[in-house]
Amino acid sequence: MFVKDESLLANTNNFQIFMTIMSEKEVADKKFAVQQVCTLLFPKHRVMFTPRSVLLSGEGGSIMIDENNFEFLQKALTDICCLKTGPMD
Repeated sequence: MFVKDESLLANTNNFQIFMTIMSEKEVADKKFAVQQVCTLLFPKHRVMFTPRSVLLSGEGGSIMIDENNFEFLQKALTDICCLKTGPMD
């Protein structure tokens, strides 16, 4: 819904797409849903969105999720939530 030119999408990674969606005012409900999921996954951390990262701050320090480690987080969440263990996988 955000890409009119598929060649632009070929040069855009998942993190950039995610951050673009999180910054759009029209989809504030999706940002709220992401914040709620992060609260469930990281209950001792506060979630903050910056233009280039997601910060999880807590007592033990801050964790920054950016282009460098977003793919790892995606893979970990896929494994943790058993997203690849359906009847067709």
